[in-house]
Amino acid sequence: MEPLNQESSRQSVGGGATVEPTQRRPANALASRRKKNARMKVVRRLHMYFGLALMPVILLYGITAILFNHPAIFGRGDVSPIEPYQFVQPDAATASELAGAVLAALQEATESDTQLAIEDGATLVGDYIIDATSDEERTRFRFTADGRRGTRTVTPVTQRIESPLPARVDPPLADVSGAMIAAVNADAGTDSVRVRAAPDVEMRVLVDGEPWIVLCDVVTGSVSARPAGEPRRAIDLRSFLLRLHVSHGYPLSMSARSVWAVVVDVTASLMIFWALSGLMMWWQMRPTRRSGAVLMAVGVVLAGVLGFAMLRLLYY
Repeated sequence: MEPLNQESSRQSVGGGATVEPTQRRPANALASRRKKNARMKVVRRLHMYFGLALMPVILLYGITAILFNHPAIFGRGDVSPIEPYQFVQPDAATASELAGAVLAALQEATESDTQLAIEDGATLVGDYIIDATSDEERTRFRFTADGRRGTRTVTPVTQRIESPLPARVDPPLADVSGAMIAAVNADAGTDSVRVRAAPDVEMRVLVDGEPWIVLCDVVTGSVSARPAGEPRRAIDLRSFLLRLHVSHGYPLSMSARSVWAVVVDVTASLMIFWALSGLMMWWQMRPTRRSGAVLMAVGVVLAGVLGFAMLRLLYY
């Protein structure tokens, strides 16, 4: 059977008109599309499986972020609103009066001409926080400087372990730390050197036949002791979760903290991957490109405005 030529392959329709046969898509275009789909399938699978593998850590960060904003959740304290007017005295010094006292002290302490740039331009920044502690509980009063809003938080006091050992001894590293400071002075070329931290001495002792764990700060001589087998501090779910949230950095020696640091790095990297892969998957869905682009633009603008506002608040 002879192959059809171009003219013989034309099909007749009514009125003698002819149409060309549908042109087939080039094979290389189909192959390119298959490869692209295969790559996106890998991205989607990684997006999903990484999320499943790190779900506990992501939940931890989400839950603990809420805990930072809401102290009452999982907390032992009872938070209630109060009327601060009963605590803020009517004759309390105003911001302008306090600013005048500060300005007078500054003028007395310096020879420079120091004056208020704006009359009555002083403000009180921050809240009043006052603690009242008893043997059983601590009550924290917090209210705004203008006396309009306030809270009272009542928290049971964790009972401290009564230790038969003294709370302080003569610092055993005093001479050694002095030599270290001298050596650092010589190396750094500055006299502003202090020992910020040093290894503690931990040892097991017998006090009247009972085993105790003693921890001594070799720089200050501070001593803490607890019965063997007891935790260093009272175990509290809220404080444990918050400590996990803020734990970061690689220690110099290998420990569980090193593994946690790796988990933090992996989680942070995958958060970046989830954001980028989410953009890729969004772009593949043509019907959602326009609406998604509008929402993304709104998100970028809001993030920029909020970021600038927080920058001003935190640094100015």
